[in-house]
Amino acid sequence: MGFLDKMRRGKNLKEEEMRRTFMERQQMMFNFECVGVGKAGIGFLDALLGIDERWGVNQVYPCALASSRFDYEDTQYLNQNEYLFPIGSGDREVRYTGVGGNQRLGQRIAMQDIHRIIAKIREDTEFYRRKIPLKAIVLVGSLGGGTGGGSIPFLAKALKLSFPNLLMIVVGILPDIREGNVYYVNASRAFRIMWNLMRKEPKYIDTLFLFENPEKRKGGQIRALRKINNEFATAFNLLFGSGYLSHTLDPQDRVMILNKGKKGISLMRYWKDTANVLSMRQDS
Repeated sequence: MGFLDKMRRGKNLKEEEMRRTFMERQQMMFNFECVGVGKAGIGFLDALLGIDERWGVNQVYPCALASSRFDYEDTQYLNQNEYLFPIGSGDREVRYTGVGGNQRLGQRIAMQDIHRIIAKIREDTEFYRRKIPLKAIVLVGSLGGGTGGGSIPFLAKALKLSFPNLLMIVVGILPDIREGNVYYVNASRAFRIMWNLMRKEPKYIDTLFLFENPEKRKGGQIRALRKINNEFATAFNLLFGSGYLSHTLDPQDRVMILNKGKKGISLMRYWKDTANVLSMRQDS
């Protein structure tokens, strides 16, 4: 074998080893489709993308569902041209200006656009010819609003039926206590529907996170919402952020740990300091 042949063979072996190492690392990662619904969900998704970009992990496959331009106007990391799906833009009653807290309308416009959402996720699941598989779908949004509270329960069932092998994780953001009774009624209705989806066989939702924020919004709404979303995204990333170590828990194992009480529901809070933990109100 000539000198040049040996060099070529050595280069090919090195490239193959690099490719194999890359694939092994990718398969250990918690790659997931994150579907941000409405203002709150897209803000959460944008914060997750920020973490993903800063750490260079690239585990988040984003899909933003907006029913108004207000839902995505403050995003910093979301590529709106590629990952934004305006839902309801063809509905005469909505005209892409939001649903005004009407959950029935939020559900209806999600039903109209479900085929586009499924096609996007299916395209992501075929990335690298399925050698780097998606492991979960994460649905994020406010349960008190019309877009998130109406769409998320429907999307959870529809997407689980289309992708039964992917974990279905729902992150529901609860309304602030000062937002009024309408939002609390909406959140209660959305939670009841999802509770039924978790208890049915087959189970459509594997685990549900409820994020509550009792903090006052200081320094303006945009600044406060970004701070809240960054805190929420950081908490979620601590649970499901990817690692390259051989003992990294599989996402299914993590969900099983979270489901210890067989309820599959976790409540998360954000406090500015530990003093608030000691004076927290008792909720039923």
